[in-house]
Amino acid sequence: YLVGIIIIVLWVTSLPAFSTWVVRSLEDEYPPVPLNQLASADAVVLMGGFVTDVRRPGTGGDLTAAVDRIWHASRLFHAGKAPVILVSGGNVKAGKVAEAVLIRPLLVELGVPLTAIRIETHSRNTHENALYSAAALSRMNATRVLLVTSAMHMKRAVATFAKAGLNVIPAATDYRAPVSGQWGQFPWLPQAWALSQATDAMKEYLGLWYYRWRGWA
Repeated sequence: YLVGIIIIVLWVTSLPAFSTWVVRSLEDEYPPVPLNQLASADAVVLMGGFVTDVRRPGTGGDLTAAVDRIWHASRLFHAGKAPVILVSGGNVKAGKVAEAVLIRPLLVELGVPLTAIRIETHSRNTHENALYSAAALSRMNATRVLLVTSAMHMKRAVATFAKAGLNVIPAATDYRAPVSGQWGQFPWLPQAWALSQATDAMKEYLGLWYYRWRGWA
């Protein structure tokens, strides 16, 4: 019976129809907002999670699918929504370069002045992102922030940053699920990408539950 249950669970979670539904259940809470409709803030907080470790000297690390975050943060800055960008991202592996250090030159390439970039290099998860960012922002006398992260991650991020005492304006990006009704080809045929996407979404639900249980969100 256990093997049968495992097979059924894997089959269901690898269906594009199910994957899209569970991802949209998170993303739809934070729909895209045009730049001109977003409020201004004291700072943009750009959460890491889109640059991998440097595997070869001279490279800045590989960018993942969540790279939309850096584009969105730079757009907010250039639209005059905040005077500074705080990049929050350490590295979960000891001795590795902090992600925020790798992101900073990418922002400069996107036209953000170096003087307008701050980095927080110690955090290893969303909870620490919020705590260390709040401390850095306090030193800047900043309390109102435009929080940039992936739409699927935004629910947990907003709750965690608000718990840290910040006034959070969600600025979601990196949407993975299509709009309602657009299931794509073969929505009932199991596919590996659907399983991966559904896994990420369920991880977010488990993470939110755990954060609330710990009192972090």
